[in-house]
Amino acid sequence: MSRKGFNLLQPQEAPATFWDKAYAWVVGTARVIIILVEVIVFAAFVTRFVLDSQTKNLDEKIRVQEARLEVIADKEKYFRGVIGKANAYQEIWETSSGYADIWEEINMYLPTISSEINVQFKNEILLIRGFSALGPVSTLEGSLKNSQTFQRTEVFEVQNEGGEGVDEGTFALRAIVKDHNSRFFK
Repeated sequence: MSRKGFNLLQPQEAPATFWDKAYAWVVGTARVIIILVEVIVFAAFVTRFVLDSQTKNLDEKIRVQEARLEVIADKEKYFRGVIGKANAYQEIWETSSGYADIWEEINMYLPTISSEINVQFKNEILLIRGFSALGPVSTLEGSLKNSQTFQRTEVFEVQNEGGEGVDEGTFALRAIVKDHNSRFFK
């Protein structure tokens, strides 16, 4: 049998040395500091990874947008030109009241399926040039001849550009505005 004894006295330890204090600090406080530093380093790594990914995506988006802008740059010039022409037309329309009723009448007669029409006034002469189906051109000529506003209407140039069986081409039509001087020089 073994003998066991009870010691009711407080155990006495030797005073802690520098190394004992350092070991206790490393096992307690330093461990927490090291874990916090590792978490901070990990968070910085993840943040850097996310930012690099976003930067790469932004660079790709910028390249795509630049390519898209290069493609539509020519169209933008075209549309700006059309807008400028429309603004000039509106200004002419608003400032020239003498031609307003003539324009309205001409617009009623112009063929709607034409792809290009140029209407010009030179003193009392109305000149209409364009590319259209040629059937509506004869209708336009008849309408202007029957009009009370125009006289001596004639088609002086017709070129069939569609070939056989196709009724399209360029045309030029001339008419003289009746009472031109009384209309514009009141």
